[in-house]
Amino acid sequence: MTAAAGALHALFDAHLGKENDLLLPVLADAGVDLGSLLGDMHDILGPAHDHASPATVANGEELDVRPLAPALRRQKIFAMFHVLSAGEAFVLVNDHDPKPLYYQFQAEHPDEFAWDYLESGPEVWRVRIGKS
Repeated sequence: MTAAAGALHALFDAHLGKENDLLLPVLADAGVDLGSLLGDMHDILGPAHDHASPATVANGEELDVRPLAPALRRQKIFAMFHVLSAGEAFVLVNDHDPKPLYYQFQAEHPDEFAWDYLESGPEVWRVRIGKS
């Protein structure tokens, strides 16, 4: 049973990766409003699938991405960042050093974010990410 669960998890991760990396960009390029398309997703799936919605995690609250599939983590982090107002922040909780994420913020949002390590491993990293 454990092997089957592991195989199912791997299959689901592969599916999500293809959806995030292939399908959603094609839909966006075709002019599909992804916000409208995915907006009711949490209502349909129910609260058990809503690990940290921007409406419930903001300004100093923790966003723990460890339970999320790797393919969903950055999507959730950037969604949180986009709902922040200037001067607000959230605390990212991760299972590895999110340094590559820092570089992505630096490339996509120069001079618009603050990044402060609160805890640096070895098992848990906490980073306060704020909007300037």
